[in-house]
Amino acid sequence: MKILYHHRTLGDGAEGIHVSSIVSAFRELGHQTRLTAMIGESSNKDNLRVRSLQLFKNAIPGAVFEGLELGYSLYGKRVLQKHIDEWNPDILYERYTLFNYAGVLAAQKNNIPLILEVNAPLALERAQYEKLTWKRAAKKSEAAICNRADRIVVVSTPLKEYLVAQGVSAKKIKVIPNGANPDRFKPDDAAKKDIRKKLGIAEAALVIGFTGILRPWHGVHLFLEAFAAMHSEQKNVTALIVGDGPSYKELKELAAALGISNQVCFTGRVEHDEIPGLLAACEIAVSPRATFYASPMKISEYMSTGLAVIAPRMPNIEDLINDGVDGLLFEAENQDSLKSRILELITDEKKRLSIANAARERILSKGSWQHIAEQTLSFSS
Repeated sequence: MKILYHHRTLGDGAEGIHVSSIVSAFRELGHQTRLTAMIGESSNKDNLRVRSLQLFKNAIPGAVFEGLELGYSLYGKRVLQKHIDEWNPDILYERYTLFNYAGVLAAQKNNIPLILEVNAPLALERAQYEKLTWKRAAKKSEAAICNRADRIVVVSTPLKEYLVAQGVSAKKIKVIPNGANPDRFKPDDAAKKDIRKKLGIAEAALVIGFTGILRPWHGVHLFLEAFAAMHSEQKNVTALIVGDGPSYKELKELAAALGISNQVCFTGRVEHDEIPGLLAACEIAVSPRATFYASPMKISEYMSTGLAVIAPRMPNIEDLINDGVDGLLFEAENQDSLKSRILELITDEKKRLSIANAARERILSKGSWQHIAEQTLSFSS
């Protein structure tokens, strides 16, 4: 099968990992896959084009940027038409971005099925967390693009419910949570020993990890507060915070104020290629907070590494974790509940190992990127 993959993102962070992982999975399954994007085929690369686009986006007024986003639809359609004329693909696959009609226009003109991958309700997300001037137009655009796609893949059950509430047909939507690469994210005793030595963490310590950009909505402060509350009871435990971001300084100050600076290791910014080794140095991993629609990639990567995962009890997280079997869920925003679940895993080694092994097995059996790609393409027919 020939798959033409299109996206209009900067290809950094989780979105870049998702793009490259899905494209690689399609190719590994034997499908010819051609990728077209403003940044080229590379993702998560620090190149001049990406930096320039980011600076440009931050510098211009919101209304102007949104107008350019809409205008990209015509440019993107021409680019897609060129590939369609040259290559005659069987499927057009597009990662949804706000105001982007390129995929639906090209698919309808050429009578090619369009699979739309929706990772977030961007009209809502941009209004809440970024700058969005055309709020009403954004919601109408989102519904229009989704309604004109042949099939829609979403990453969580609540995201499907959100789109249905916006008038999108439930029949064309399939829930496929994010995955992980079990060949990269795996238990690794050698890496565990090496990373702990480099970071000054005792070999005998029990390590609880977090990975991600340090932003307020990821809830790392909640984890640190729960960690501090239980640390007086369990001394031989270390917290490993992997990543950088706007909250980095604030979180280090919070650790100091809580009196746990010596028990918390902050790595700062690391490349994604380093994360598998850092996770292998842990026994437990946490995802303290999530938006209602997300499928946190970190959770799938934790599970793939064979860690016992703790995450908030939310419908989207329950798409990923079967509580008590391949992870533990705590009551969202409840520090005492998070503390209790951490203590449960620290004090019950048998349970911790059982959950960790089941988590790894879940990814191997149905949560790899190849599984995600197979489910996506089976839904397209």
